[in-house]
Amino acid sequence: LHSEYLRILCEFGLLGLFFFLIAIMFYFKILLKGFSKTRFNLVKKFSAVATSALVYYLVTLFTDNSFDYVRSFSIYVFGYIAFFLVSQDMDKRETYGA
Repeated sequence: LHSEYLRILCEFGLLGLFFFLIAIMFYFKILLKGFSKTRFNLVKKFSAVATSALVYYLVTLFTDNSFDYVRSFSIYVFGYIAFFLVSQDMDKRETYGA
């Protein structure tokens, strides 16, 4: 199969595809909420880069076996999400003094 969505559906069924899509929506919610709530440009930049990388990754999942390229592509997508989460945490600590 050349679609990861079909691959997930075949291997894990509707429930597996549902949980995968819920996880992706969770990432989008965090990224977009972080972009709109922060006042620091670095956090906004990480959020924008991570969101666009995630969108690109999700589009490639339709036509390619992107899960097979974890070391060459996926690591960057989820790395930028991690950069965003860390910078957002630092922003909260700096803002609220926690």
